[in-house]
This record gives sequence, C-alpha cells and structure tokens, in this order.
Amino acid sequence: MTGVNSNQKACTRHRFTVKDVAQLRQGLLCWYDANKRDLPWRRLITEPDINVRGYAIWVSEIMLQQTQVKTVISYYNRWMRKWPTVHSLSTASLEEVNSLWSGLGYYSRAKLLHEAVKKVVNEFGGNLPQTAEQLKCHLPGVGRYTACAISSIAFSERVPVLDGNVMRVLTRLREIGSPIQLNTTNAVLWDLAEQLVDPNRPGDFNQAIMELGAVCCKPKQPNCSECPLGKIGLCGAYESVRRRDSFKAKPFSQPTPDQRIPHPDVEDCGMCMPTDAYDSSLGVMNYPVKLSKRAARVERTIVIIAHTHDNGKTHFLLFQRPRTGLLAGLWEFPSQIASASQLNSKQTETSDDAVDDGVILGSLVDRIATSFNLFLEDKTQLKPKLIGEVVHLFSHIRMTYVVHTLSLHALADRSPRVGRWIELSDLQNASISTATRKGPNNRRTSANRFIPVIFCSQRFHKFCLRLLKLVQ
Repeated sequence: MTGVNSNQKACTRHRFTVKDVAQLRQGLLCWYDANKRDLPWRRLITEPDINVRGYAIWVSEIMLQQTQVKTVISYYNRWMRKWPTVHSLSTASLEEVNSLWSGLGYYSRAKLLHEAVKKVVNEFGGNLPQTAEQLKCHLPGVGRYTACAISSIAFSERVPVLDGNVMRVLTRLREIGSPIQLNTTNAVLWDLAEQLVDPNRPGDFNQAIMELGAVCCKPKQPNCSECPLGKIGLCGAYESVRRRDSFKAKPFSQPTPDQRIPHPDVEDCGMCMPTDAYDSSLGVMNYPVKLSKRAARVERTIVIIAHTHDNGKTHFLLFQRPRTGLLAGLWEFPSQIASASQLNSKQTETSDDAVDDGVILGSLVDRIATSFNLFLEDKTQLKPKLIGEVVHLFSHIRMTYVVHTLSLHALADRSPRVGRWIELSDLQNASISTATRKGPNNRRTSANRFIPVIFCSQRFHKFCLRLLKLVQ
C-alpha cells in the first residue's frame, strides 16, 4: 500500500466524538477493574516510595518489550528480589545483569537499563524523573512509549501510550486502514490515544487499553463478543462486520441506510482501507494494516564444541563474542559465521558450501590452537568431527548452525590464553541467550562462574545437551 498524502484528510469515521470518549473511558475502566490480570509489577503501583514505584514499572516495561508477559513474570520476580531499587542495580556488574537477563533476548535492553539506572543514581541522586519528557530526554533506552508508560502508571501523568496492543485496538475501533509503519498513521494513532486517556486515572486507562489488546482484541481469533467496547457499539471494524452479516442474512431485501457498507473515496481519505484490499473472511483482523516484511537474511555458522575430561568431569571451551553486534559480550562455543554473499547467491552449490565450511572450520581450529599456543605441527591433533545441523530463526536472520565436536583431552597444557573452560554441570544450568528457554532454576555460585552461554534456540539447547552426553 502506498504512503498517505500529507494533504489528505481523515474522514469522520476515524475520529472519536465527545460522547464516544466518555463511553469508552467508562466502559474500558469498568471492564479493567473487573478483569485485570494479577501481575507482579501492578502490585507495586501502590508503593508509597515513588522511586521504588517508578523503578518497578520501568523494569517491567523494558522486559515486556519484544517478550510475552508469561515469560517476563519469572524473570521480573527474580530481578526485583535481587535488585529491588535503582541503588542496588547500580552496583551490579554488566555480566551479572546479563546473566539474570539471559533468555529474554535483545540484550541491549539490559545494557541500556543498567546504564540508565547508574545515571539516575550518579546524576539524580537516585530520584527518577517524573514526567514522560524528562524520562525520554535523560534515560538511555527510554523512548516515547516507555516514558509515557512509566510516567502515567507510576506518577499519574496524563499522557498516552502506543504499543502494538494499543495500535491494534485503535485501528479496529476507528477502522484505520493505512499501514501502521507510516509516520502519518503513527501520528494519527498517537493523537487518538491522547484523546482517550482518562484525566483522573491515566495509568489505569493506559493499562486497560493495553490489557484489552492482549487478552481480548488479539491479532488472531479476537474475542469480539466479549469486548466491552464492541458490546456498546464503539468498534467500527466490528460494526462493519455485523452490518455485512446482517445484509447477507437477508439477500433479497434492500439494506437500510444504517446497513449500507460505506465505500469512501480513498483518494479523499488517507486513513481508509481501499475497498479492494478488504478481505471479508478476516473481519476485524483486516486491521491493523502492515507493510510487507523483508525476507529474513540467510546465514550459516560453523560451531565447534571443544571438550576435555579431568577428574571425572567434562569441561567445554567458550569464547566471548565481540562487545558490539548480535548477542554482544556473551559467551559461546567457538564459532564463525559464513559471509552473506556466499549464502545468498542463487548459484551457490552444495559442494561450494562444503568448501566454505572447510575453510571456516580450519580458521576456528587455528583460533583454538592459538588460544593454547600450539605450534603448527601440534595442530594435527585437532580433528573436529561433524555431528549435525540445526536451524534457528532470529527476527531478521535464518541461521543454520553446523556443529562439530573436538576433543582436547590429549593436550599436555589445557590452560587457554583466550577463552575459558566451563564444567558440564554449570553449562547445563547456565543462562541461555536470545529466543531460548532457560534451564532449571539456576543455582548461582559466584559471579565469576556464572557465565551467559549462547544457545540460539530451545531446539539447539536440547540438541547440544544430548551431544554433551555423547562426548563425555
């Protein structure tokens, strides 16, 4: 769908009347009071210390970015038990923060939260800014949505929020048919959200509209019959579906004016969905409209699980990733990615992949040899064995991991100059990085031993643990 002309005006169906706003506030807040979920951060909204209250909401909002509520709850509880205030978190190391965060993914969130908390302590004496504008201006990693969520929920500032749930609710309520990625659409949605915020209960209202999107107005299989706004005729998308269904039930009767389906001239309205784009089988799920996603980049990574045995225990060699980029600063098995140009060429043959894998495998062996100061002739001892492949989908990358094992038990000196060893028992209980399942509740020993280890999917994690049993 093409962009919206800035000179185009949105028709009245995309706006709320004064009566709509009053009914919507009352209906949504009544529904929220009766149906809201019991979430740990909501229990701290009544905390008298405004800094504790603000910090609690702040942590929850950062964790909830790109992560489902059911996943966040256990992480949030562990986090708040360990670091209940900005002062306690400010004294933690980044490695400790990453360890506890491990499994939530998008580690830059944890890094920026850690930096921002230290700034609050060092520059503001531990006192959080209390307006959305100040939060956004002063705290790294806090954008407009997060700032508004914190200030409205924790400090009762009358500001709107606009996340994915709210976008979905608003586009359905007002039948916004322009792609939500467009700046013009985004501006309209922020304006609508601002118009609706209840001045007496801004935090509750913002949580209510997000809650509605999360539990009722879902992306798929929305529960329209139980929607408090649909029941009182405030959802434009639902009303359009009902009119269509009513008209279909009486095929030989003429529709009344209220039953006629409007077909606005799209050229006169920048927010209407083109009539030929509407899919009647989807109903309200026609909204929101999104631009097509780019295809995921295809990449291939060669992995060596290097291991040794001492005193009945199995140890594994880990190297640390670069401080910037994907999964920055985390620990992983020795690995190296193939270039995108090698993999994205349509003319690449399977045999070419084998050649590329061999070159990269040799490079990894050299890196391992260097970490142990092995001479050229000693490198002949290092013979990796291919044991399989596993695919993981990141949000923007389709990654194939080609996994090898390598025994280093025969080395006389097994003290690496680069990297570190970790025991099998610690590896099985270690933190797991992005898009993954975390293992059983981690038994923390010391900050130095608790290492974030990269497994790039639950499937890869299980795959590696099965492998570890074979190489002991």
